[in-house]
Amino acid sequence: MDLSRPRNPPSPPASTASSKSSPVLPLSPTPLHTPPESPDMLPPTPPASILAPLAPLNRELFLLTLDFLQPSAREKTSLLLVSKAWHGAMLSEPSLWTDVVVRIDVEPSFELALRWIQRSSVNSSNSNSLGRGGVQALAIRLDDPGQNATDFLGLLETRYHTILEHLDEACVLKHPRGQQPRTPSQSTLRILNCDFRPYAHATLVMLNIIGQSASAPVFNDLYSVEIWAGIPDLPISHSFFTLWPSAPHVRFICAPVSQNTPKVPKQELGWLPPTDTEEVPATPINLGHLLVQNAYITPDLSLPLVPCLTYLQLHNVVWEGKAFFFLLRLCRKTLKALECVKFALVEAENPKYTDDWLEYVDITDPELTDNYKVVEWEDEEEPLEEVAPINFPLLRALTLSGNVTQPFFASLDILENMPEGIQVSTPNFIMPQLERARFDHIDLDLEEEEYGELDEEPLGTSPLAMFGQRAPNVVDLDLSRCLVNDGSLFACFESMHSCLRRLALRDTQVTDRLLIRLHSLTPHLEALDVRSCDLVSVQGVARLVELSRDSPHSSRRLNRVQVDAPAFGFGYREGEELAHNWLEFIEVLVRDEWDFESLGPANEVDRRRWVKYGKLDLAKEMERQRLEEERRLLEARYRQAQAQAARQAQAQAQYQTRPQHPYPRTVYIPTHQQQPHASR
Repeated sequence: MDLSRPRNPPSPPASTASSKSSPVLPLSPTPLHTPPESPDMLPPTPPASILAPLAPLNRELFLLTLDFLQPSAREKTSLLLVSKAWHGAMLSEPSLWTDVVVRIDVEPSFELALRWIQRSSVNSSNSNSLGRGGVQALAIRLDDPGQNATDFLGLLETRYHTILEHLDEACVLKHPRGQQPRTPSQSTLRILNCDFRPYAHATLVMLNIIGQSASAPVFNDLYSVEIWAGIPDLPISHSFFTLWPSAPHVRFICAPVSQNTPKVPKQELGWLPPTDTEEVPATPINLGHLLVQNAYITPDLSLPLVPCLTYLQLHNVVWEGKAFFFLLRLCRKTLKALECVKFALVEAENPKYTDDWLEYVDITDPELTDNYKVVEWEDEEEPLEEVAPINFPLLRALTLSGNVTQPFFASLDILENMPEGIQVSTPNFIMPQLERARFDHIDLDLEEEEYGELDEEPLGTSPLAMFGQRAPNVVDLDLSRCLVNDGSLFACFESMHSCLRRLALRDTQVTDRLLIRLHSLTPHLEALDVRSCDLVSVQGVARLVELSRDSPHSSRRLNRVQVDAPAFGFGYREGEELAHNWLEFIEVLVRDEWDFESLGPANEVDRRRWVKYGKLDLAKEMERQRLEEERRLLEARYRQAQAQAARQAQAQAQYQTRPQHPYPRTVYIPTHQQQPHASR
């Protein structure tokens, strides 16, 4: 050992940390029986960047993670309490507060909504961190009916205007000072949802406030508007269509009428301001999808230009007057689907609307009639005023349901409130591209007419016959529970272009006389539903299927049939059971949840299985299972016999191909060895 070399000083009890860490303060005396620690085992002090609660994620990645997870409002409130860093990062990001839900009758919810609106301001300095900002969806709810007191109604109005002011600051893009805006102010609000449940005057007050403020810059760029009002049969009038001209989707739903709902006169339910002094703007609106439910449309409704309307749904709506036909004429070139459920067309009650036929039906403008030339009749006894039909070049689906719904696609005679000696009618619909038509509980038959043979008149004048002439390319036709007969159906199918694939005649008065001719009228028919048809026999359906399968000219076959099973009792015929079994044997018969053959099992599990497999009768199910077991055993025996025959054939083939020596082989065994046993 070199003693001349100086020795290092002894290490202190607590060694200093690495150069990257901060100096270590003197430690307290080490307790007794504590094992010694190496200086390298002391944990270094982490840098300040690692002490941040967001480490190791940076702010942008953290916000992108929240944007991907889409936390709810309650979850966002919980995330704010994690740490100060999370609290600051979330409050500085406007895209996290774009969906605002406010109960306008509850003060805490109102104050919380104001804070959310301020956090999502599009004009803040951090609004472009993720490229989004401002409120995009606003939901206003009213659950407390309150009283009709002026203080409560004034409080609702004040809170709504306060929300509107905050939205204007947070959603509307502000133009620089000194520059004149060339276009309307852009807003980030896209979805407006108003849910006013109570049947009270407060609902009308809120609807009136929203109607008056619909022209605010906040609502300039709306995409979807949905209003739910707790008042049944709420009247729609005046400028309803022009409230939100930029919204493509508008849903207006009222409460359904019930027995416990008190009746209120319609004149006390006005919630839209009248348009007597202001004319409806001639500029077209951007309405594309309109749903109106449980409402009452008055004759003073103003109709603007709707060049983009593609889907029109009217559910349980009463339309007073004939403005409905004018609306269809305005959107005839873009309409793709029309759905009317329990839709009633009534005459105008006010005497000044007796000439609404001349205003909305008798249209002579060439741009609205597509240059149609009206034929003038010279019959002096019954002069007929013919109107131009409405041509729908893009209409694909038509649904009419409800016993109050009239077949308005055909000409309807109007004799009320008209001058003496004049008969007028509604326009016919021309639907060359119609593919799906569904009629439920609609009267499509002629009135007070006696039918003879299928080829006789006046079959071509029924609404169903007119439908076949005006919509010849229908592929799917559903006439369930409609008032039709063989004559009107024959006239309809004869006018079509043989494009029908699916036909439903459930619960109608059709007979086997029509089914026999269906093969020639609809050669491409693939599915037929004749359940609950008392005048249709299973043998007639089987005969139609047989003709479809044997015809060499038919490119498609009838492969889906729904018909009731023959019931035992009065009028039972053995041929019906044989025909039903034949349809099931060729796998054409289709069963679903509407087929009732018994009451079904009481056990829930067995009942689900019973519903899943077509609600078959238990006796028939047991017989089917027995036949299935029999068939399975026969197949197993057949496979065993085939395998045994194959083994025997293989063994025989091997024996025949074995080479034979011409001389017998002699094995020499010495005498001193044991001779082989015969069994070896």
